[in-house]
Amino acid sequence: MNGYVRKMILVIDESGAKGYSSNREADPGELGVMAGFIYPDFELEPLERILESRLAPFRAIDGKLHVSELSSERQHELREIIYDMFRQTRIRWIYSAAYVQGFHEALSSAKRAESLHEKLFQDILAHALARAHQIGVTDLNLEVRTDHVDSGVLKRFEGISDLLKDLLLRKERKYKKKPYSNDGTSHGPAHELALKIEGKNLIHFNSISIEINASTSALTVAADILANSVLHNLRGKQGKHLGIALNQRGALSGHPLEKQALVSEEGELYSALDLLYSRNPQPQRPSEQFGAVSGIPPE
Repeated sequence: MNGYVRKMILVIDESGAKGYSSNREADPGELGVMAGFIYPDFELEPLERILESRLAPFRAIDGKLHVSELSSERQHELREIIYDMFRQTRIRWIYSAAYVQGFHEALSSAKRAESLHEKLFQDILAHALARAHQIGVTDLNLEVRTDHVDSGVLKRFEGISDLLKDLLLRKERKYKKKPYSNDGTSHGPAHELALKIEGKNLIHFNSISIEINASTSALTVAADILANSVLHNLRGKQGKHLGIALNQRGALSGHPLEKQALVSEEGELYSALDLLYSRNPQPQRPSEQFGAVSGIPPE
């Protein structure tokens, strides 16, 4: 794959909480999830055509697929179609999850409220870029497909994409920051700060372009079903295991597609989301509650 530009598509959707750091959890263990999958365009495009035909019976007269308006039986049928498609094609998928309360406690003192939705996007995009690099891509043309979002959110997603792109291309980004006293008042001129990643062993790309398209398709419906299923699975753990680390394989136990998830294994490093936005002082290892879990099948 080296030596030429690889076109890849990242399809994502979110489920659950996506508010701001000023918000406390509405109920114990409330969380937000973003899930999706990244593959070369030539692999996803034929899959999209097949999936589109299978989803046709679920569309309304206007041609749109309103999952929430389907009966519970039809929703179950739709989920099974998506799950079967993942199993048959052995699609590997990714997700990012964080607790509302952990997010609030970590960032509630910030000058400006932070968006959980944007943090989840940043994490899953970083995960996808790492995945592309892992399979040998060094010149990447990435299209991000997501369900409809408003123009303000789309613009902020684009800003996050530009930041990650610049960091991975070793470009220096400069910021201006005003000094603040303890009472929150600013004083003195703004200082210029520079941010740049260096290191021989870090992920490196020769070139990256990222385009974000917000529209509904058969693939975004699949990402919607996937994100909702992850939310349901993780929320179901909170009754007996409130505050478990969310982004570890053990936390996915019982998910119908757990074996195909690209997620940290037991004993590996915790994800940044689990460390920064833990609901407990220290994240619990999922295996402490659920025991051994099966691994990912070979490629």
